Amino acid sequence: MRNKKGFTLIELILVIALIAVLMLVVYPKIASSFSSAKKDAFKLEVDAIKKEAEKKYVEDSLNGHTTTKFCDESFSDLGCEVLDIQHQDRKYRVELDSKGKVSAMYLSYGRLCIAKVTDGSTDFDVKNSDIQTGAALECTDGYCLCKDVRGKSRITVTVNNGTSDVGSAYVDNGNDALFTISPKIGYTLQGANIVGGCTLEGNILKYEKIKEDKNCIVTLEEKNCVVNLVCTHCSAETTTQTIPAGANAFFTITPDSGYDLANATVTGGCSLNGNIVKAENVADDRTCNVNVGKPKYAVTLTCTNCTPASETKQVEEGTNGTYTLTAATVYTLTGATVSGTGCSLNESTGVLTVSNVTSARSCSVTAKKQTNTVTVSCTGCTSNPTSATVDYNGSKTFTITASTGYTLTGATVSGTGCTLSGSTLTASNVTSARTCSVTAKKQTYTVSVSCTGCTSNPTSASVEYGSSQTFTISASSGYTTSGATVSGTGCSISGTTLTASNVTSARTCSVTLPKDAYTVTVSCTGCTSSPTSKSIAYNSSGTFTITAASGYSLTGATVSGTGCSLNGSTGVLTASNVTSDRTCTVTAKSSSCTVYCTSSTNCSATQPTSGFYGSFTCTNGKTGSLINCFYGSTQCNGGRYGSSNPTQMCKGTTRRNIRNYCNSSLSGTTVAGINVSSSNYNCSCN
Repeated sequence: MRNKKGFTLIELILVIALIAVLMLVVYPKIASSFSSAKKDAFKLEVDAIKKEAEKKYVEDSLNGHTTTKFCDESFSDLGCEVLDIQHQDRKYRVELDSKGKVSAMYLSYGRLCIAKVTDGSTDFDVKNSDIQTGAALECTDGYCLCKDVRGKSRITVTVNNGTSDVGSAYVDNGNDALFTISPKIGYTLQGANIVGGCTLEGNILKYEKIKEDKNCIVTLEEKNCVVNLVCTHCSAETTTQTIPAGANAFFTITPDSGYDLANATVTGGCSLNGNIVKAENVADDRTCNVNVGKPKYAVTLTCTNCTPASETKQVEEGTNGTYTLTAATVYTLTGATVSGTGCSLNESTGVLTVSNVTSARSCSVTAKKQTNTVTVSCTGCTSNPTSATVDYNGSKTFTITASTGYTLTGATVSGTGCTLSGSTLTASNVTSARTCSVTAKKQTYTVSVSCTGCTSNPTSASVEYGSSQTFTISASSGYTTSGATVSGTGCSISGTTLTASNVTSARTCSVTLPKDAYTVTVSCTGCTSSPTSKSIAYNSSGTFTITAASGYSLTGATVSGTGCSLNGSTGVLTASNVTSDRTCTVTAKSSSCTVYCTSSTNCSATQPTSGFYGSFTCTNGKTGSLINCFYGSTQCNGGRYGSSNPTQMCKGTTRRNIRNYCNSSLSGTTVAGINVSSSNYNCSCN
């Protein structure tokens, strides 16, 4: 009998180890061979697309047009042509040069990708092209590259009866994939049939926590739409229809009495043909609104000098028709004339209303030529009139009158089209409201300066009416501006400034300056002056020393002359406040005795010719005669001579000299009973 014996544990371990070693050695070669085979198959696919694109280029060229860009449907928005290649997973884009040779190839599927561009000097070499593994084609703004998708899963979405914003995408493993689904017309997202482990919420298709490549197929169901009819002033057999999406709905309507389908309005995406309301190509629920109007009448507008020049509207019976009018250039609707039954114009808005239309009618409107206000602003003048209304492009004249002190000669004028000729202001070619401003020129007058003892700068000036002018006055040698006198209307002087104020006519300002010194001369009778004359500053005072001549006295002397005064006791003559040449006249009083008789029957007397000499003669035998001495008219102390011994003076016919009794040298003494108290006496005898 044969002995059956199994493997020992050691043998099993050895066998497993041997297999592991073989796998380590053989697997890389197997994997490499498998990868290489996939790349070779991919290159064959690239070559097939290349040849198909070049073939299509030739076919298109023969048909009269040239295509140099080809792609799958995902790139169709770039303006390229889709090749007839039936393989859903392929994503490609091919570009050809002007010779029909491939210049750029972008292709990816099965995590293999190529993005190659040639410089045109050599043909596109598929065999030696670099194939990227673990990559997928990604294009942005027409630019494509192979993007690494290792660690990502590819999600492919197929939408039957609709579209997805993205046909396929690579998503990081563990993340959610979201796609936006849009149904075709006539289909709805509601009740969609979904295969592939994805869910649809609203229009968002979602894969949760991606771990591997997925393919989701969404099939959308047909959609039914409800079409409603709302009929105003009309009726229909049915007002609601349910139809497949994309189909048409029809309603037959009948107008109410007094209403006309020709005046019906239809809204809601519906139309009216005869008495049939049609809702065409209905994709969603829809409501057709029909409002049947009353009969309409033609209302015709004719507008002269305005727009629209002519227009006819159909206006529903009993309603109002309106037109918006615009005045032509240089015309206005303000003051426009309107004719026609029920026609009225709102001039401010330009809306013409035809009220309560019950029959065909016409409205005529004639716009008025535009007018503009011309206003005159007058400075230094007046205008007649001050403003006026002028037709467009017309002219207007105004009479300008200069105000007192102004003249229109040299007047300035401003304002478009405004001119002044003489006293006539003309506003020409008036195309808008405007103001003509006229500024009259102030009249000027010559102010001259007449200067005595001085000079003026300037000597004359031209001065505007009502204005003032100043002149600088300079004193001539020997004169002063202090105490200057000025004459002339409105002329005044302050210091060295002469001002002619409020000049309203030609004028002369006369200025006279006083001398800065004047000569004062002393005329002395019965006396002498030291000095006899002197120069004294203006408005000052000067003194002279007056000495009485022999036989004269300054006491009681007379003085004449402006500002002249004499102190008789000191002999000082003062000339005060001298403002001009002058003479001070001094007349000293004689100190001789005046002999006179109060009674000619008793004595006779002779007057002294000089000094104190005089004589008297008493009547013979008259022993009672008196000699009285006077100072002025006052008897000196009441004394008299001769009462005790009258024979000494009056004895016979002897002439006696009375010098010894009336001599100034005896002043203050008593001689023969007479007290002589002054040097000037009047002596008398009785």
